[in-house]
Amino acid sequence: MEDPLKYLTEKYGIDVLSIKQIVFGKKYIAVMLNNGNIGVCATLLNKININIEDLNKHDINNFQHRIIINAYFNA
Repeated sequence: MEDPLKYLTEKYGIDVLSIKQIVFGKKYIAVMLNNGNIGVCATLLNKININIEDLNKHDINNFQHRIIINAYFNA
């Protein structure tokens, strides 16, 4: 099987406009969508320094993008 995040982003894409807020914590990142759904992903203590606009040209090979994309699909 191919990379699950690659599969999901190719099949469904990422609707950046549906993201209401991203909350960055020391151990987790949370993504809240406009419909109220929330998804989280562990950061494994990595510092994440991106914003919502960066996801318009997401790169699933970039671990920072992968963490936020994972939280997005969890939501």
